[in-house]
Amino acid sequence: MGGGTTTIGVFFGGNLIFADAVPVGGLHVTNDIARGLGTPLAHAERMKALFGSAISSSLDEREMIAVQLPARRKNTAVTGNAAGRIRSRVEDAG
Repeated sequence: MGGGTTTIGVFFGGNLIFADAVPVGGLHVTNDIARGLGTPLAHAERMKALFGSAISSSLDEREMIAVQLPARRKNTAVTGNAAGRIRSRVEDAG
């Protein structure tokens, strides 16, 4: 997964039998997290790197992560679920 695209390769018997690319990458995921949770891009990127996964887990709905909000907003932190936003973006691309 790159910043703007994700490439896919299918191998069989040690040989590449299929290759493709989809126009969705890590920057799209970071933007989804930032917009969805109202947090700065730098914090969304850190959340993605530390807590992000596109694979479902039984803990996803209960996992809570502190979210840094912009200084202009009164609250300094809320909670949110990064995995659901990542999975949503990845599934939409497929």
